Amino acid sequence: MSSHSIFLKAGLCAGLLLYFSLTASAAFASPSSAQEEVTLVRLKPDPNAVSLTAQMEGKLQVRQGCVYLITKKHKLPVLAIWPSTYRLLSPRGKPTGVLDTSTGWSLEFSVNGIFGGGETKIKPTDMLDAPIPTACGGTMAFVEFSP
Repeated sequence: MSSHSIFLKAGLCAGLLLYFSLTASAAFASPSSAQEEVTLVRLKPDPNAVSLTAQMEGKLQVRQGCVYLITKKHKLPVLAIWPSTYRLLSPRGKPTGVLDTSTGWSLEFSVNGIFGGGETKIKPTDMLDAPIPTACGGTMAFVEFSP
């Protein structure tokens, strides 16, 4: 057998192996998962609203489709209730954090930040711009970025 035919057979085998590995990975690739819908629980606009001064440190995290604050001190998820000027930060259509449209301040999920706010013992349904999704609950706190 000539060295030319050995290289030809080796090249053919490598080409077939590459073809089968590409088609197999395409055939068994999982379908792209649907993007999770994220809700930012916000207060209705209120010109008489005052900022809460208690300071909390922690990270924002999406859980059950809502934005929670995981405080550094207690490490427990707190459902964040934001002022009306806050929006999801969504470059390219995917939520990556929270933006205050009145100041331009933003914070991405899983990044440590300082927040003003305070826990609420009652569900402030009449103060919200939309109902809290049923999957979201637990301890709630009014939250805003702190300078």
